[in-house]
Amino acid sequence: MQSVKFKKPPLIEVVFGMDIEMSELSLVHFGLYWETIKSKFPTPVEIVGELTLTEDASYTPSFPTVCYLSANENRLIRLTEDYFSFHCRCINEDYQHFVKLFQEFLTEWNNLESWWSDMGQEDIKIEAFSLQYINLIDEESAWKSLQDNSKVFSILNQEIKTSLGSPKVYSSKLEFDLPDDSGRLIVILEQNKVEDSAEEIKDVMFFSLLAMSSQRERSPLESWFGSAHDSIIQSFLDLTTEEAQSIWGRIYE
Repeated sequence: MQSVKFKKPPLIEVVFGMDIEMSELSLVHFGLYWETIKSKFPTPVEIVGELTLTEDASYTPSFPTVCYLSANENRLIRLTEDYFSFHCRCINEDYQHFVKLFQEFLTEWNNLESWWSDMGQEDIKIEAFSLQYINLIDEESAWKSLQDNSKVFSILNQEIKTSLGSPKVYSSKLEFDLPDDSGRLIVILEQNKVEDSAEEIKDVMFFSLLAMSSQRERSPLESWFGSAHDSIIQSFLDLTTEEAQSIWGRIYE
């Protein structure tokens, strides 16, 4: 498994996702499941789905999503009838190596499967896997506006100018095939505005790398997620400049 270290990585969140089928999941089950994890995830938050128009012209909310938040708010579990995800937020802690994060995810996934089995239900059907790395690029990475794109991203090696001048907002999407026909990698660059600690609004660039398994993928969890991680890390290195990597404190071993 590829290992690359940064002293100050721009990474803010890692998301392990599972497209699943739990057709018998009901609202009661959310509370029963919470009993198994509330010592680590004491705060449940329900997100009501969008309203759907039914055949009798009435509106009904779609099945809700429930999130379970850890006490320090750095870990989150998201659950609905067709999706399970484990979120590792890296804002208020040093980055943890992928192997440790994967083991945390695997512990929670195994707990969900075990609890569902103890409820007398059929095994959870796995439809697909996903792994996402979300990075926040700002002035600490020598990026203040899209004119600085070429300083950070190796694929953007010139300033964009037109008869109307330079654009004010930039976003792009790239898509690649993962090795061995195991899925695809979607890379998104999206400029946005956030509020910083001084309560000022500033421009930032979100740099997301999302690996998604193919429908034919039948590899064990550890094998697929390990391979997806390697592809994400290599793509991150390929798509960013040595200048930016130096600012993030890349360690060469």
